[in-house]
Amino acid sequence: MVKEVFTEAVAAEQQEQELEKDANRRLQAILEWRENYANGALYSELRNYLSESQQDEIYDCIRLSLTARQLQFNPMNVAFVFDALLNAGGRLATLIEIAHRNKADRSGRTAQAEAAALEAERQVPVEVIIPRATAAFRRAQLWLPARTSSSAIPLAVLSSI
Repeated sequence: MVKEVFTEAVAAEQQEQELEKDANRRLQAILEWRENYANGALYSELRNYLSESQQDEIYDCIRLSLTARQLQFNPMNVAFVFDALLNAGGRLATLIEIAHRNKADRSGRTAQAEAAALEAERQVPVEVIIPRATAAFRRAQLWLPARTSSSAIPLAVLSSI
């Protein structure tokens, strides 16, 4: 009986190690796919515009499709399955379209925010933006005679400009 429990524990540990190796192999394949394939680069660009659950859903779609087609989990097969699922118009294609829309929305909002910030900045008087230089300039103007002469400007005013 003790021998059976020990054997089952060893088998469970070996199975856990195999599952960990598979997970690492799949992760490595996904990383290589994102770096070395055009559709992987597209996904890498768009994945930040998806929620974590949507990213997991895409990963599950790819993983399950590879398993169903009895394909090895490697970068080339991931690229093949990603293209097939994207062109089939199913859930993966919908998620990628959502990512495209989210990217466009964020880009539009960013551009609008930048334009609004520039417009607001244009409305602010120069005195508010650079008060010390403006004050020094005004003080210097008070000391200037009708004809400009550098000797009429006090040295302290010149050094603060």
